[in-house]
Amino acid sequence: QMYYFFGKMKTQRPLESTEGKLHWFSYEEAENLQMPASAKHMMLHYLKTGRFDDYLYAGMTEDTGTRFAVMKEFED
Repeated sequence: QMYYFFGKMKTQRPLESTEGKLHWFSYEEAENLQMPASAKHMMLHYLKTGRFDDYLYAGMTEDTGTRFAVMKEFED
C-alpha cells in the first residue's frame, strides 16, 4: 500500500529526508523519470487528470495497468 500526496509549495527550498535525495522536476520531465510501474501510472494519472480536480483517487495496479477510481465517500 502506497500513499502519494501532491501540493503546492510557497518556496522550492531543498528538502531533507531519510528516504533519499529529493529534488524538483518539471511536469515535462516526469514521464522520463525511473520509478516503479505503479508510481509511474499514478504520476501520469495526476498529470493528465488529478491536478485539475480535487478528488481523492484509489488506484489498483495489475498486469494490464492501473485502474483509478474516485473515492466518492470522501467527496464534499
